[in-house]
Amino acid sequence: MRLSEQDKRKFDDFISSPQRRSVSLDSREVHLDEDKRTIQVAFSSEASIRRWFGIEVLGHGADEVSLDRFHDGAAVLVNHELNEHIGVIERAWIEGSTGRAILRFGKGDRAAEVFENILDGIFRHISVGYIIHEMILETQVDDGPDVYRVTDWEPFEISLVAVPADTSVGVGRSNFESIHEDITMKTETTSSSRSQRRTDNQVTEAERERVTELLATGEAHEAQDLARQLVKSGGSVADLNAMILDRGGFPATKAEDPSIGLSQNEIQKYSLCKAIVAAAYPADRKLQAAAALEMECSETARGQLTTRTVRGNLFIPPEILSQPRGQRNLTVGADGGDLVATNLLSGSFIDLLRNASVVQAAGALVLHGLVGNVSIPRQTGDENVFWLAENAAPTESSATFDQVPLTPKTLAAYSEISRKLLLQGTPAIEGLVMKSLADTIAIEVDRVAIDGSGAGEEPTGILNQAGVGVVAGDVNGLAPTFANIVALESSVSVPNALIGRLAYVTNSKAVGDLKQISVDAGSGRFLLEGRTDGDRQTLSMNGYKTIMSNNVPSDLVKGTSGATLSAIIFGNFADLIIGMWSGLDLQVNPYSLDTSGQIRITAFQDLDIALRHPQSFSAIVDVITTT
Repeated sequence: MRLSEQDKRKFDDFISSPQRRSVSLDSREVHLDEDKRTIQVAFSSEASIRRWFGIEVLGHGADEVSLDRFHDGAAVLVNHELNEHIGVIERAWIEGSTGRAILRFGKGDRAAEVFENILDGIFRHISVGYIIHEMILETQVDDGPDVYRVTDWEPFEISLVAVPADTSVGVGRSNFESIHEDITMKTETTSSSRSQRRTDNQVTEAERERVTELLATGEAHEAQDLARQLVKSGGSVADLNAMILDRGGFPATKAEDPSIGLSQNEIQKYSLCKAIVAAAYPADRKLQAAAALEMECSETARGQLTTRTVRGNLFIPPEILSQPRGQRNLTVGADGGDLVATNLLSGSFIDLLRNASVVQAAGALVLHGLVGNVSIPRQTGDENVFWLAENAAPTESSATFDQVPLTPKTLAAYSEISRKLLLQGTPAIEGLVMKSLADTIAIEVDRVAIDGSGAGEEPTGILNQAGVGVVAGDVNGLAPTFANIVALESSVSVPNALIGRLAYVTNSKAVGDLKQISVDAGSGRFLLEGRTDGDRQTLSMNGYKTIMSNNVPSDLVKGTSGATLSAIIFGNFADLIIGMWSGLDLQVNPYSLDTSGQIRITAFQDLDIALRHPQSFSAIVDVITTT
């Protein structure tokens, strides 16, 4: 059978995509150990499978199949559903022309249920997911299907399936819906009955969910006592959040989880450089094969998101962003030189973002992994108190609350990296690329947190928030004095907000002047003074930490000043909330700068800015500088 040009392109896409095939659990070959909760199964063979292009045969020779992922404890799933992770693959091997594995099941309710269903003969089929790296035409037939032998393939998960998908389809994770279409149609009656049962038990399920969320939130914030109290009284998670706030903590939010169950070993193997290059050149089969893990992770994490729109062609799952990845990726050594700062060793992307962000360094609270619109409860008033005459009764009163809303707004920021650099693949380059992306995002996060206009989709920053205190200067600006600095602190102190992570933030022009302005005529002290801590110098103003950022504007206008005035901000930065929604979305573009060999990487991050208490901040917005 000869393939048309269109079919050849389709064939290339087929090889570069994850595949699946199903086998039956043969009772003669299944070995169960109920005490160890293990089952030995045959997961693959050299059986001929009809595909759209011909016959596929999986080779089982010594050099034809790689079991590396199975040796790393790959997942055992139900119906290929990533949120139904019921066990791990303990051991895998090739025996003749058959792939065999020992599966160990967890102790959770779902895992126990599936294990019992295997014992009862209800789950009778195994489906293995695998990636094809190389396939050769073994036999060409003029009047029938050609025979192709897969000479390099790699299994990555095993699923227990009640009804196997059509083995001729061969869809992968990038087309998850297709593989389940067959299952959905064949189990329509079962799904309908389950739906009816859910309707009948709606009250019970709602109560179970309420209790589960309360206990989980309590555990996350070491408030188990409050959670148990509300379980008994019928309270909600919102009630618990308010109580945690009152205690001085911070409430949890129910987050969408686009995590995909990567093992620590897989996180270590993940290469951001490989992922970017593969996304830039999707037609290059070698690059796709080299980045099979990374592209599979992108598609799987993308499929987990239900409330976010993925804009780019590469999605980085949260495990890669939020978990420390060890010395392998961020070590400064002979191959890396000084590319990665020593204070970023063993850091995750989120750690890098925090180190690069000025407002986070000042103490801003960051919420990661949010889903949908989030409202943070805030107490706005206390209960009334009374002095009572004999036999008099107090008037009933209660504390009042409102909510601080966080609504996802999409930030887009780009950096440009050379293709040659990405192809280096050394640990130091991984760190450099990750830090470049983090810095790109951090700069814009700082800008909007400080001076976001609130117009359109841009969040509102401190300087434009209603309720922030203002220390005003003269009609054309202010040459700051010690009295003005004290006035900033008093503005925060009067509403009882002089607590928490207090700091000053201003720009380099103001810093240059403040270092030269005396506190008074005789002390020899200056408004801004430096203190050496080891090999680092820290800045302090009137005893409070001071951080410099040129995202603090230096082009403000007052009277006839022209666009030359600067701002100084003081406050409790713990009351600055930065909400960030899960994952990092990248658009990798190799075309706009192709003549210089550069790849433009645009990062999309959903975030929002809010002040828990605007009165926790004050600012001078008309500082005259001489530099």
